[in-house]
Amino acid sequence: DFVGLGISHTANSQKVFGEDPNSNPVKYFFNPVGICSLLLSAQQFQQGHELLVGECERFSCGLKFNSAGGSMSTKVVQGMGFVTGVYENLAPLIKSKVGIQNLEQRQFSNMR
Repeated sequence: DFVGLGISHTANSQKVFGEDPNSNPVKYFFNPVGICSLLLSAQQFQQGHELLVGECERFSCGLKFNSAGGSMSTKVVQGMGFVTGVYENLAPLIKSKVGIQNLEQRQFSNMR
């Protein structure tokens, strides 16, 4: 089960165009569903969580997942290319439906 912030990357070849894909411009396009390139989650989310949305601006919102006395916070921005999750008192859980090739852990100090 995938609980948390799901991020999908869609290649142009995966997009579906309609009504007539050869018209210029096309009426609409959509990305295929079910692609979860990366999921930011926590082990504690499996036992329940609360999602709060706030700090909304024109192209962004803040998200906060609360669970078991801890939280994961992030911002989502239209068109964003990178994502950061700030974990407090939770055990991070990172998943993918398409695979992760490499993951490196880095230590940071005084990062507030």
